[in-house]
Amino acid sequence: MKPFFSLFFLVCGFSLQAQNDLVVHEWGTFTTLSCSNGKQYKEPLHSKEKLPDFVYNQRYKFEYFDTKNEVWRNSFANMFDANMGMETPVLYFYSTNAVNFELSVEFNNGTISQFYPNPTKTESFISPTVNFQLDGHTGYATWRGFVHPKASTVQPTYPDEEVNAIWRHPREVAANIVDVNGKREKYLFYRGLGHYDCPITVENALNGDVKITNTMNEMLPFYICTELIDGVVQVHAYGSLLKGTCNSFNRSEKLNVDAKELMTKALISQGLYEDEARAMIATWDESYFRSTGMKVFWIVPNSIIDQLLPLNINPQPKEVKRAFFGRIEVMEADFELYVKGLFSSSYDLFSYEKNKYRDDPYKIQRIDIAQHYVKNLEISKELYSCDDKLSIEDKLLFEFKLFPNPTKGDMRINANFDLNLVTELYVANQLGKVVFEKTLTQEEIDSQQALLLLADLPAGMYIVYLQVGEAILAEKLILQNQ
Repeated sequence: MKPFFSLFFLVCGFSLQAQNDLVVHEWGTFTTLSCSNGKQYKEPLHSKEKLPDFVYNQRYKFEYFDTKNEVWRNSFANMFDANMGMETPVLYFYSTNAVNFELSVEFNNGTISQFYPNPTKTESFISPTVNFQLDGHTGYATWRGFVHPKASTVQPTYPDEEVNAIWRHPREVAANIVDVNGKREKYLFYRGLGHYDCPITVENALNGDVKITNTMNEMLPFYICTELIDGVVQVHAYGSLLKGTCNSFNRSEKLNVDAKELMTKALISQGLYEDEARAMIATWDESYFRSTGMKVFWIVPNSIIDQLLPLNINPQPKEVKRAFFGRIEVMEADFELYVKGLFSSSYDLFSYEKNKYRDDPYKIQRIDIAQHYVKNLEISKELYSCDDKLSIEDKLLFEFKLFPNPTKGDMRINANFDLNLVTELYVANQLGKVVFEKTLTQEEIDSQQALLLLADLPAGMYIVYLQVGEAILAEKLILQNQ
């Protein structure tokens, strides 16, 4: 009888395998922050995109309740090596037949913080009172569910949401309906923070020169450099890069191409269906194409995706396709100066700036980003104290001195650049309140020296600001009693 049973299971095994035509596709984003010299910053915050209310949020992992002040406080600072945001990978299922499945994803050197539907199992509680490193930590989540057959007439039971919510886009695909933990949906998704050194570096200088370098040991199949300028997405460069090679260009270069279409085609080339690729681009339209600043998007090779996010699915699908964009938010050299100039001020100066540009929504957005970096002391302290962010040539382009300093009243500004470039000059006290403003005279511009009459101000420390284009230069001034 043994040969008969062996043959029976062999035949049945082949029959079941033939019936399993399960296909799983996934898209997502790895987000990092780069300064002007190509160095990667710690950026422990998720994208500004608001997740819908139906998302399960492991807030207890990253926040603690301040009983004294009765508020939730952020404990991201305890993750002192978090330098990458894993931005909401989305998983789709396709099958002619009904399938019971178990899907597990691990996040090497990371933690999974949010997800939908609620997983069957997730990583252990992380105490916000204990400093720990994500480097070496493995986050994970496991879902058990049921894939309805393609011909099923069941309807998804979507949670209540705003009609125009961005998260309707991932549902506009031809994927099967899945049941997980009482939810009937078109997808699964998750989100988290990780420690990962981005292998694509982006350097940029005050003169607009940009260099993108592929430090991987394999080809970079696609990258694109974009920037929102006057409300329009401009493409500075795109293409592919062999391992160890770079591409240099200037921010003044503007190519007549459609960034969204190029990125959609890049996702399709990685195996996504067209409706999936367009759903991803539509979902991230706000942060990809409607937020200011220079960005570099790059297709993450599957070797890196599988290393960072090992995926295990039972039964094993006939096909698994994963397409991720790396998204590098680039701090341009001039904007870096702007943030450094604002670092010593309080938020009164931000209010001053916002009032000045209240009719320019993109400038307001830019100021909000600067305020975010200043408030995030881990970033702003590093920016303000690190001397290698600007080349010697760049520093010499924008430098001024105050004399005498300390002073009892009158003082002069001596600049080594054309003072005609200065659009504003103002002085703020230690609270960030602007206490003195001045328009340069033609005589001062011609002599390359500006006179400040500050005798009416009380003694103390002040910050003198010169605005040159978007860059703000700052120098500390000590005013003594007369």
